[in-house]
Amino acid sequence: MSDVALAQQQQPDTTKPDRVPVTGKVRAAIEAMIWQGLPRDQAAQVAGISEHGLYKALRKAPVKAWYLAELEVEKLKEILPVTIFRPSVVVGDSETGETMKYDGIYYLIHYLRKSPALLRLFNVGNKKVKLNLVPVDFVVDGIAALSHDEKATGKTIALADPDPLTTAELFDTIATSMTGSRSVVTPHSSRKTYCRASRSGAGLSPRAISTEWSAGRIGRRS
Repeated sequence: MSDVALAQQQQPDTTKPDRVPVTGKVRAAIEAMIWQGLPRDQAAQVAGISEHGLYKALRKAPVKAWYLAELEVEKLKEILPVTIFRPSVVVGDSETGETMKYDGIYYLIHYLRKSPALLRLFNVGNKKVKLNLVPVDFVVDGIAALSHDEKATGKTIALADPDPLTTAELFDTIATSMTGSRSVVTPHSSRKTYCRASRSGAGLSPRAISTEWSAGRIGRRS
């Protein structure tokens, strides 16, 4: 049985709440099935999820609905001048910062605002994981411009930052904007790195580190 028939015929798993967005590896696998025409096992492998995990995800009502809706949109490309726009994580206006929602990256901003001088010391980001953010005005301008471009017809276009920051870099960017200084200590660092961050030695508690930093006994990073 094909994955389409499977999604259409299966009853959704109602043992757990299903109102969750289709994101992460499940979304990547389904997109590989739709756009690249990969079978479920290969799509799961590409996305880094088990085939059984993808099978279970397709049983959930919102995932199944999203998958079937994507298939219908793909079919429309053959008969209508359809362009699909896929923005990454949309944030506020690039000039004013104005936004209508305060989730996602804004949780980090709220966190730092509680005590900027102290909390900016400890970088809670990851040096390898990137977060693709795009200002809302960029998305609007991009859609407006591409809507008049015949070359965009029948295409699926990602509206995203071509060179996104890592979450650690993003933390430092926000911290610098608030306090004028970057972080000093990065969690999950090795003991050797931790020792370099403090001339007083490793093993200090967060309270002790903030005290040592305030007294100038911890090496500050420019």
